[in-house]
Amino acid sequence: MINLAEGTEVYLFSSVASYGLHRLMMKQAMKGGNKIVGVYAGEQSSDYLKIKADATAYGVRVLFFEEEVQNTRYPRFWEYLPKPYILNFLRVLSLFACRNPVRSLSLRKMFAQRKHAARELLVTEGASVLVCSEDGVSGDLATLSAAKELGIPIVDVPYGNATEYDFDVALKQRIEAGQSVVPSGREFWLIKFFAKKWLKTNTFPNALLLNPEHVLALESLGITLQNPWIVHGGHSDVLCVENDIAFHQYQREGIQQKKLVKTGTPYCDVLSRARLDSSGVRQDGPTKLLISWPPSYHDTFPGINEFETYLDMTREIFNFLRSLPGVALTVSLHPACSNEVADLLSEMGVNVSGEYILELMAHHDVFSTYFSSTIRWALACGIPVVNYDAYQLKIDTYNSASGFCNADNFRDYCRILEELTQNYDVYSKLSKAQAKEAALWGVLDGNNTARVLFEVGRVKQGI
Repeated sequence: MINLAEGTEVYLFSSVASYGLHRLMMKQAMKGGNKIVGVYAGEQSSDYLKIKADATAYGVRVLFFEEEVQNTRYPRFWEYLPKPYILNFLRVLSLFACRNPVRSLSLRKMFAQRKHAARELLVTEGASVLVCSEDGVSGDLATLSAAKELGIPIVDVPYGNATEYDFDVALKQRIEAGQSVVPSGREFWLIKFFAKKWLKTNTFPNALLLNPEHVLALESLGITLQNPWIVHGGHSDVLCVENDIAFHQYQREGIQQKKLVKTGTPYCDVLSRARLDSSGVRQDGPTKLLISWPPSYHDTFPGINEFETYLDMTREIFNFLRSLPGVALTVSLHPACSNEVADLLSEMGVNVSGEYILELMAHHDVFSTYFSSTIRWALACGIPVVNYDAYQLKIDTYNSASGFCNADNFRDYCRILEELTQNYDVYSKLSKAQAKEAALWGVLDGNNTARVLFEVGRVKQGI
């Protein structure tokens, strides 16, 4: 039996970007003398090596979950027939009724091995709490399920800012590609009987985000969700709420009130520290413009962007940005950007900063990006944001913010940025309006990470 009060805090992340959030928590937890281990649940060994080297520098050990899975035997069938036994045995039998039973059983075998590996890892490490960035359909469901079965509490500290609308975009994309999103025939009735919650009930009625055999394989192993159609639709014990806007979103999504705790986010502590060294509101001199440049989604959303290629879009926009008079330009590339775009910007004479985007943000007057979750933190600083909706997603998450400006096309993007950087009255009006409501988007008191770690400690103690 794991002694939760004295056990190890396990931090689970799946990318270099989400590791950045966990890094903030792990470093502070280490200073408190806590036993810490990180688990990288992504698939890129190169990313793992980068994360491992960084974490080792501040004394945290990081495991590569894929290696743990490969080193774990396949569990026997009856080892992964969770309660209720009869219902889950029927779920296993349902796999034989799928259109491709061989694939269905293969998926079940794979998920069973992952769950077994997660269970062994958590027990071996003496895990007392699991800290993740999302407990829903995009999380590592096998590890989250193993933790719940072991009685290990889960604390969910959000990384991104997706909503159900993002899932709708994914469904629309699949439909346009000619893929079926609604199960038919006996597979529909199998899902209806054994996994009804996975069927969408509002937009795109009866659609599935995953294919039927995938869903049935998960459910037969007791790997399930409370609501598969929201990002945080899993079984975490605590959801650390980033800001007031997020709190109202989670309430609308039907997440249990008792698990919502307004801690703020560690990201805002980075902003808070950086702002201490910032000159604040725009002073005399050049307008400081920060660009967070996205990776290419031209293949993901073919024919949507007004530029034929991603590099054409990059070249045209940065030619415009460099032409703005009296503007000091800083560029940060998304971690998923290719070397190709980095080389192009270098050829154009555009300097790309290697500094952390949040540390840069506090020192700039205007922020521009493409539907990045970092928009929240610019708004929390009272910084006007110009979003270029390059792939026409029409996301309305930020529309309520006075300092948010959306451009559906390149012409409008140029016009808005020219007004903000060349007309101080326009800039002043927008920044002052956003400053008044900045607290809705983030708390800059420097104590967000401490509040998150307090919740981690609280559930460890069983309070």
